[in-house]
Amino acid sequence: SGRVALRCDELDIDERRDLGANPPFAEWSQLYATGYWSREALLGIGLAIGNWLDGAQRWLTQLIRGTAPIILTIETGPHPNPIEKAVLDAPWELLARLEPTTGTAKPVPPRATNPLEPREITELFTRLGPIDTQRATHLALDPGLQLTTVRRVGPAATPRAPSQFRLSVLFMAAQPDGLAGLAVDREEAAIRRASGSIGMDLAVEDSGNLERLGDLVAQTGECDVIQLSCHGAMKDSAVVALEGPLGERVDATADGLSLGIGKRPRLIFLSACSTAGASDVLWSLSTDLCRRGWPAVLGWSCGVADPGAIALAAALYRQLALRVSLAEALAQARVLVARCDAGAEWHKARLFLGPGGGGGRK
Repeated sequence: SGRVALRCDELDIDERRDLGANPPFAEWSQLYATGYWSREALLGIGLAIGNWLDGAQRWLTQLIRGTAPIILTIETGPHPNPIEKAVLDAPWELLARLEPTTGTAKPVPPRATNPLEPREITELFTRLGPIDTQRATHLALDPGLQLTTVRRVGPAATPRAPSQFRLSVLFMAAQPDGLAGLAVDREEAAIRRASGSIGMDLAVEDSGNLERLGDLVAQTGECDVIQLSCHGAMKDSAVVALEGPLGERVDATADGLSLGIGKRPRLIFLSACSTAGASDVLWSLSTDLCRRGWPAVLGWSCGVADPGAIALAAALYRQLALRVSLAEALAQARVLVARCDAGAEWHKARLFLGPGGGGGRK
């Protein structure tokens, strides 16, 4: 058990409540991990999260009175305990609510189940009771709300002063022998186009090698973003698959990335599968880097296809080039991804902040 607080200066909220004996965070992650992501299933998980957040104190109802984009920051201590880890792992991006009805509500017909639907999802809807998911909305995709979740590891400190120059990005893709190829050329081209006539300073490291990336970081100096596009895994440990001198696979952990890259950018985008995933026993790479003091890490909750990863990167960099703050840029990018051909990937990107992360661009 423990306590949770909701604070919002804009709405003059500063309230606390008990977590209770069995917080539902791990259950939400397990429902998400089934990989059964029909529109109805994602809304069901999102409604369960929304119902819990609202609670007797109507926290969600209070939050959505704010101005879009609404930033929901999930903050833990600098060394998260097991409950805090479960909070960080939970799929908050799915937060949903039922639109209020006008007049007399129509009876909800019995729900038809898909024979392929996992038992856990069926049981979730049994607990939720009769609901009309046509009236349900993910708050992240509501244009009037664009509720974006940010996971902060450790209390906020003064962020680095915003850069007065145009966006600077260091990009490296890794395609070691034995792993499926990535759409690297398409991704690099999309990143270059993203800023339009504003322009960006883009440096590309072609080797896929961590040591060479560290050299480029040292030679470049201050930069806003480092993006690694590669394969990721969370099995025995959380890693990204980079390349050795001969193109062989070399797995990099949070410790390896911290030592190999050296000077930390404002944001590192780990565009690789499961770099922000949930696990009963492992820290995700994103969480682990923030535990080590990295300012901001963007990762993926699970597997992601190239079109979705490329669409998010391009939309994010466009917003950052327009000098939108990081959390707001992600909120806008998520909505844009949901509207494109790769829209099914919209819920997978997760943003983590260390103590010095956040802030905006001048």
